[in-house]
Amino acid sequence: MEESLVYLVTLTPQTDLSIMSLLKEAGWVVKLVLTLLIFMSCYGGYVIIMKLRQLNAAEAHTRAFLTAFWEADQISKVRERLPEFQMSPVAQCFNKATIELDRVKQRRRERDTRDAGDLDLIARALTREQGAQRVRLLETTPYLATIASLAPFIGLFGTVWGIMDAFLSIAQEGNASLATVAPPIAEALIATAVGLFAAIPAVFGYNLFMSKIRVLSSDMETFSSDLLNLIKRNLD
Repeated sequence: MEESLVYLVTLTPQTDLSIMSLLKEAGWVVKLVLTLLIFMSCYGGYVIIMKLRQLNAAEAHTRAFLTAFWEADQISKVRERLPEFQMSPVAQCFNKATIELDRVKQRRRERDTRDAGDLDLIARALTREQGAQRVRLLETTPYLATIASLAPFIGLFGTVWGIMDAFLSIAQEGNASLATVAPPIAEALIATAVGLFAAIPAVFGYNLFMSKIRVLSSDMETFSSDLLNLIKRNLD
């Protein structure tokens, strides 16, 4: 009886439980799952790096633009410096508003009349640009949300399939020793680990980026309101 128990819990000396060995011995379904998860992890990492660079630049350019705007005594001086703030969504809103303002002034000179709806045209231009800038800021973030939500389940599928395959092999061989059970189960559990490895950075990146985007959106709304008030005084 004791010899039987020892046999059940003892691995043979030849058993290789290294990660690479387990991956080589894994079934094709588990390998397919791991390949998909590794691709998702690499793509998620790429998106995180690129999005972090974009949003950090947007924040830096926005701070610089707002400082330049409130320190300037003329709108024309700010417009001359717009190329310095290309990544700022607030600066792009300002650019669209001033372009529409130029059109309004041109129409007033041509007709020699004032239209009460002129300010509404500028307000609509600002609203359209805010929407366009939000779309630009949100680009690729849905991919992170997809990876964060799907990767753990894909990894779990690989694990369940691998464990099921392991038990089928045990049933066919009629050998329930730990040496027989451990390797295929370890192979299966790798899928869950890789799934979490792909999902955790994606969750962190998505939450971080959405927080930054909310701040930039708030900056756009506040600045647009202030700019409209300034333009209204200028037009009256």
